[in-house]
Amino acid sequence: MTVIDYHGSRLVEDDRRDVVWQSLWRYRFSAMVRPDDCLLDLGAGYCNFINCVVARRRIAIDSREGFPAYLAPGIEHKVGSATNLDFLDDGAVDCAFASNLFEHLTKDEFSTTLDALRGKLSDYANHHASRTTATPSANTSTISITRASTRM
Repeated sequence: MTVIDYHGSRLVEDDRRDVVWQSLWRYRFSAMVRPDDCLLDLGAGYCNFINCVVARRRIAIDSREGFPAYLAPGIEHKVGSATNLDFLDDGAVDCAFASNLFEHLTKDEFSTTLDALRGKLSDYANHHASRTTATPSANTSTISITRASTRM
């Protein structure tokens, strides 16, 4: 299945996601992300999460070429694979987020993504690794805010 087929059949645009992500941000994730953090959203999709985030720097990556159209102003973006984070400076990311992404990657791609992310996490993120890790969602997909929880 191509990226276009996936978004057209399984992940169609739905404004109700905004309400869900706004609530998750307000009541859960805002306590994990400092206003002066840099947050990276891996597999941003329709950008419902990253558009809610309050952070100094917000960066979204997704493989779908049309995804930047859904971003709020002021959010940096990259069209590409989460396995390649070379566009980021080492140590630039304080928090990384992924929802409903990892189940679409092979084991090798997942490992490559974690390896790529490891080098991009800041000293702050690495220092706070034990404080914040992954939070499972109700449907076995993943929602995670990570501060260096990439150790395997």
